Order: sequence, then structure tokens, then C-alpha cells
Amino acid sequence: LSLAERSLDWDSGLNWKPDSGIKISIYNSTVEKIESYAIRGFIHEIVIDSSVVNVLKSYAVSNINNMNDIMIINSTINQIETQAFKKFNLDKLHVKMCKFKELPSRMFSDLKLSKEFVFDSNEVERIRSSFCIINDTEIVRFENCKIGIMDGDSLKMVTAGPVFIHNNIIDEIKTKAFLGISVKEEITTRRGKFNLI
Repeated sequence: LSLAERSLDWDSGLNWKPDSGIKISIYNSTVEKIESYAIRGFIHEIVIDSSVVNVLKSYAVSNINNMNDIMIINSTINQIETQAFKKFNLDKLHVKMCKFKELPSRMFSDLKLSKEFVFDSNEVERIRSSFCIINDTEIVRFENCKIGIMDGDSLKMVTAGPVFIHNNIIDEIKTKAFLGISVKEEITTRRGKFNLI
């Protein structure tokens, strides 16, 4: 299975409503390649579960409207290009129990999360600088992961709530790996300082 450019481009057209959109589920599958701009348009939810993706191209998931959740669970992605997930709003982004060789710079680029980012129980050989650039999420959980190398400035996040970094095994942490995490100034002014746990 491969997903060609615009193969899952959903346009609600004249029937647009606030809840317009479809759910995309890839379950127990082997996907050779997800091409650039393969997934775009009015998409509510993307689930990749118990699957193998060999190549995820730049801009594979981009220009999304009405997105609620992205869930990548118990899956392996062998090669990921920069900016695979590019510039859209959503509620939740969960990556759990997955295996990656390398998470490139700007894998998740310019995403605005309203609720939570969860990166839990994953195995990663290397996380590159700025692998995720995320704004406004209420909660961040980076937990129970096994990581080979974590480059400097790996996480670039401006949050609106607490950040939990807990119970990870990281063989090598480069200088300033967590320096890019901050809380919005208006939030700390109103609610006081948050702990990085």
C-alpha cells in the first residue's frame, strides 16, 4: 500500500459545516510510502495503529481543516522527512508505543494544539533539533521513552500549562536539549510559574 499525492484530500465543498470532515484509520497495515500532500483537507482524525510505514514524505499531512486528533500507536515509521506534519490546528497529538530510527528536525512543524501532546513509551535512536514545534497546548507529557541521542533544542514548545518529562531512558543528552520549552507569558502572569516535572 502507498498513498499518492492528494489520495486522501477531502473537500467538503458546498456541504461544508463546522463538523465537516472524515476520520482516516490505518490499522494493521504495511504502507510503503505516504507521499507529500497525501492527506489534506477536512480531516477530523488520523489514527495509525499497529502498522509499519516505510517512508513518510515532507508535507504528507498538511493544509488540514477541522482536525481534532492524531494518534500514532504501536507502529514503526522507518524514514521520516522534515515537515511531515505541517502547520495546522488540532486538539490532541498522541505518539505511543512506537519505534523510530530518527525523528528529523521539524517533523511536527508549526502545530497549534489546544489540549495535549503525549509522547509515551516510544523507542527512538535519535531525536534531532526542533523535531517538534508546537504552540499553545495545555499539557505536555514526554514519558517512559527509550532514546539513544537527544540533540540540543529537540523540543520547541510554547505551552499554556504543565510539562511532564518523566521516567525516560536517554543514553546521550546534548547541550540545551530541553531549552526550547517555555510557557506563554500571559499564562504565567495570570497563574504564576509552572513546574517542569
